[in-house]
Amino acid sequence: MANLAFVGTAHIHTPSFMTKIQESDGDHVSYVYDHDGARAQKDAATLGAEVVGLERILTDETIDAVVVCT
Repeated sequence: MANLAFVGTAHIHTPSFMTKIQESDGDHVSYVYDHDGARAQKDAATLGAEVVGLERILTDETIDAVVVCT
């Protein structure tokens, strides 16, 4: 079980990564950051995550891994 964050969600494979995480048993996405606010909001809603700034992701000690999809 991992607590994850997405940094950038523009990559063409991002939707399949999100689907795999949602299908996994116990992994959870807490945060989404993207420089495009509308895209960040859309993807965060899909994942049930919060849109935050990059600094929040990098300083949150509860985040186990970051998925970079820029």
